[in-house]
Amino acid sequence: MREMVSCSLYYKNAPNPFTMRITLLALLFLSSLSCSAQPDLYTMEVPYGNHPETPSQQALDKLDKVDFHQLEERAERGELGRIDRTYFLDGAPYTGWSLQVFPETEHRYRYARYEEGMVVWQIGYYENGDLDLDFHTKNGRNKGSQRMWFEGGKPYIDTHFLEGGIQHGQQLRWYQDGTLARDAVYEYGELVYEVLFDKSGQITERKGDVPEKYRS
Repeated sequence: MREMVSCSLYYKNAPNPFTMRITLLALLFLSSLSCSAQPDLYTMEVPYGNHPETPSQQALDKLDKVDFHQLEERAERGELGRIDRTYFLDGAPYTGWSLQVFPETEHRYRYARYEEGMVVWQIGYYENGDLDLDFHTKNGRNKGSQRMWFEGGKPYIDTHFLEGGIQHGQQLRWYQDGTLARDAVYEYGELVYEVLFDKSGQITERKGDVPEKYRS
C-alpha cells in the first residue's frame, strides 16, 4: 500500500507535458524579446541624435574588447593646429571597443568604440556603477549629444554639436546640488545667448539676446 501511495503521489505531481511545452515557448519568447531589446553595439550606427539611450555597463562588459593600453596612439597636427589621434592594433587602424580603467579615481571605467582608428563613442561609469559620461565624435570632433553626470545620477553637462564640432542648440550645465549653472544657446556655432548663475540660482552674467525670463 505504501508503494501505491508513493507511486500515486509521483504521478499526481508530475508536470503536464502540454503545460511544460507552453511554459518553454513562453520563456523562449521572453528571451527573444530581451535579446532584441539589446542593441548590437558592434554594428549599430553611432547614435548622433539628441539624448540617445546609453548602453548599460552590463551590456558593455559583455563585449569583446581590448585593453586600452594594447592600442598604439599616433598623433598628428590637423586643421587649426588641433591634434588628431588615431589608434592602431597590431599595426592596423583599430575597429572595435576598448576599456580603460582608472584605479585611482572614482571616474573608474572608460569604454570607447573606434572606427578605422578614430574614436567615435566614449561611455564612462563611476566606480559605484553610476553613469559618468556619454560622448559621441566623428573624425576627431564632437558630434551629437555630449553628456556628463555627477556621481549619484544628477546631470552635470548637456550639450550638442553638429558635424565638425560646431555647437548648436541649447547647452546646459548644473551644480552638484542640481542648481542650474549655465544656460546657453548656439546657432551653427554662433552664440545666441548665455546666462550664468551662482550656486544660489542668482544670475551673475548675461550675454547676447537673452530670453525674457532672464531679463528681470
